[in-house]
Amino acid sequence: MFAAGALTAALLAIAPPQSSSVLAASTTAPTSTSAVVGAPVATRHPIAAVRPEPLKPPEYRLVYKFQANEDVHMPLSTDSRMVVQKGPATVTTTNQSTVERHFHVVSVDADGSAVVDLFIDSVKLSYSFNNGTPTTYDTSKKDTPPRGFEKVPESVGPSGQVRFSPQGKMVRLAGSSPKPSTDPSENFLDLLPAKPVHVGDEWFDDIKIPVSISRNLSQKITLRRRYTLESVDGDVATIRLRTVEITPVQEPMIRAQLVQRAPEGKITFSLARGQITIRDLNCNRTETGIMGEGSEIAATTHWKGSLR
Repeated sequence: MFAAGALTAALLAIAPPQSSSVLAASTTAPTSTSAVVGAPVATRHPIAAVRPEPLKPPEYRLVYKFQANEDVHMPLSTDSRMVVQKGPATVTTTNQSTVERHFHVVSVDADGSAVVDLFIDSVKLSYSFNNGTPTTYDTSKKDTPPRGFEKVPESVGPSGQVRFSPQGKMVRLAGSSPKPSTDPSENFLDLLPAKPVHVGDEWFDDIKIPVSISRNLSQKITLRRRYTLESVDGDVATIRLRTVEITPVQEPMIRAQLVQRAPEGKITFSLARGQITIRDLNCNRTETGIMGEGSEIAATTHWKGSLR
């Protein structure tokens, strides 16, 4: 029994204490779950860069806004200088004009189109040859018109009734007399785009104008007015106008008639009011050979209209 007890004591003495080893294992084990056998391992995914979608440019709806019984005034001033040369002979003509004009909105339809009456209220003219004393005439003063201006008073007063679409397209009404002018520089409204547009977009308006072939013969040629929305700053849209010839013209005498018919420049438009506020156009053109070799015509014309 002593021997057995001694042997048992000896075995207990040499055997490692399990309780302490287990405690040591529990206190020294790593805290990460990855070190635990059978525990799930977290998967790391790479961060992918996302390309931002490009911002869509703003679009603008340009339309005329008519109001029944409204009167819209836009006087038109024109300054021109024309030099005609044939050999050593030169003739210089200078013209200035101011036309007071307005349109009255008779009615407005559900689609925004309007029936309007056009009026020329007064005309003031001045011209001179070779820098001489100018001849002037003002219809508002009721004076007898000087020679060459006899028919000017006939242009004052009602100038016809038309229908304007919200884009400014003019349609004559049956029975309207006298007929409105088809000269693009004299039109009350410029054509606006049929759809919303972005800055940089273009739209076109083809017009036909008459030219003289001979004393008793005329024909029409097509000009294209090309509009570009240049910028929008708050309420103000700026539009660039250019005019090009669509009909080929080779005849010198016809080209001479076009020296003042192709304006270009800027138009400002109020988005809130729905009206053109300023039209500032120019035309500088020279044609040669209009009366044979050595002949030339050069014209500089400036049109300016402002909403009042």
